[in-house]
Amino acid sequence: MSKILTVTFDGSVLRPDIPPDLEPNKRYVITIVSENINSSETKWLMCGMY
Repeated sequence: MSKILTVTFDGSVLRPDIPPDLEPNKRYVITIVSENINSSETKWLMCGMY
């Protein structure tokens, strides 16, 4: 399963901008990407998700 979520980091915790549809109490692996990357970098990153 792959999902893209936007989050805000409050200094301690990553907080999703919308409630994620994820199973509670399950561990997930995340990749952190700054929102200000260009579109070619975004496409490259997305290729690895599918």
